[in-house]
Amino acid sequence: MKRLRTQGLAAALLLFGCGSSLRAVPRGPTSGNIPWIVVDYPPPPAEVEQLPPDPGKPCAWQDGHFQWLGRRWQWTDGKWVIPPKGCHYVDPWMSWVPSRNGQELHYWLPRWLPNVANTICQQPVTCRSQHQRAQ
Repeated sequence: MKRLRTQGLAAALLLFGCGSSLRAVPRGPTSGNIPWIVVDYPPPPAEVEQLPPDPGKPCAWQDGHFQWLGRRWQWTDGKWVIPPKGCHYVDPWMSWVPSRNGQELHYWLPRWLPNVANTICQQPVTCRSQHQRAQ
């Protein structure tokens, strides 16, 4: 009986993992000239978000992230957005960097970058769910 439960759980996880159809924002590489800030310590683990209803195409999901507010981290919720044309999203990231006093923790803010030169990326438009539109 235990073996059947284990196999059933494994099959369910495999099915769930293969069946995801979440439309996520396009992601891509960062560039060398992105400003960073020095933070005192890394953020806590990312929060688990319950996605609001899918508003449909052309909206895509942009994950939430922690944001540094001077001396502490604050969670910024994810949202459905219409990605700017010709642009990709770069998730926030951090790295320990050598400094005069040992090492500093550098934090790069999330941002939208162009896929090709001479493109300006506007902030994405936040989508509203069908329920919000009806109100």
